[in-house]
Amino acid sequence: MGSFSNLLFYLVIQDKAVRESIKLLLQSYDAEVHTYASGRSFLLNTHTVEPGYIVFDDEVDDLNSVDFLSKIKQRNLPNQTILVLNSNYHNYTEKTPAQNSYDAILHKPVNGLKLLRTILALKS
Repeated sequence: MGSFSNLLFYLVIQDKAVRESIKLLLQSYDAEVHTYASGRSFLLNTHTVEPGYIVFDDEVDDLNSVDFLSKIKQRNLPNQTILVLNSNYHNYTEKTPAQNSYDAILHKPVNGLKLLRTILALKS
């Protein structure tokens, strides 16, 4: 599938097991990965954010996805590709990704191969 050695990921996922498994998967393809257990902890560190991919679980307790995506947009972060991990498909079907300020959505449970394929599609 190739290497992600030039890619940087920010995982904003509350569930430690999910966060760590996705981190290990991405690192196995040589990606650099930073992890956050909450939306607020990520937002507190946006001054250090470089262009990359934000993988956000919409079930993070401290911020709902609309608030999180709004705060990301307000901060004008450089060249971020946003993937939302979602368990409630209906929250995202009424608008296009551009209207919701995300680039792709993956429905849970997340399949590792599908995640990698989505990243490759967004990368090209």
